Amino acid sequence: MQKSNPKYRKTEGSSGLSGLSGTKAAALLKADLRNIEAKVRAGHPLTSAQRNLLQSAAVGGPVTGLVHARNQTELAAALGVTRQAVARWLKREGSPGAKADGTYPVAAWREWIQAAGAGPQGVTQSEATCRRILLQSEALEFDLAVRRKQFVPLDLMKQWATESATTVRGIIERCHALAPGLAGVTVEEADRQLRDFEREVIEALHRPEAQIKRWEEDTTTPNES
Repeated sequence: MQKSNPKYRKTEGSSGLSGLSGTKAAALLKADLRNIEAKVRAGHPLTSAQRNLLQSAAVGGPVTGLVHARNQTELAAALGVTRQAVARWLKREGSPGAKADGTYPVAAWREWIQAAGAGPQGVTQSEATCRRILLQSEALEFDLAVRRKQFVPLDLMKQWATESATTVRGIIERCHALAPGLAGVTVEEADRQLRDFEREVIEALHRPEAQIKRWEEDTTTPNES
């Protein structure tokens, strides 16, 4: 006979959050959103679960941790719409559709609904707050990517591309100037000189790639946004 643990008490007819009233559940969710907003303000990126929560709330859908819906009915429940609405949206060009395994990516669908304005019209204060937090999080993640040198500053790329183009242009001008002097030389000598020019051009074209690699490895020059 199984004995119950005196430190824990099982409630009858309920499990998890199902025993909470709607008012208490809403209060808990608001507190959770405030904690997430505080995390973003402190400079911490969101987890996938937190982003999923915000994306759902931002489009006025139910809060759920579902990542992949098994069918249209489950997707509709996760998005807080009817199955008929999902069926209509599937016919629209650009909708996320289903993955190769037949499941539906819930987060991608929420983003598409928000971007395409396919959801209910009008935005509540709570939805606006969630969208603002998501934008702050995206800005934070981009800033972190820039600091980690996952993006190359545009001015550096322009500088390196200009230097490479200038070098190639100079090589081509030298090649044209060399042409008259090739008259009378052996085929082997002409081929050698032309191959030297070819090698210089290839090196110049690959120079920006080498400069990017050196820039990434240089820890003394942090990226600037």
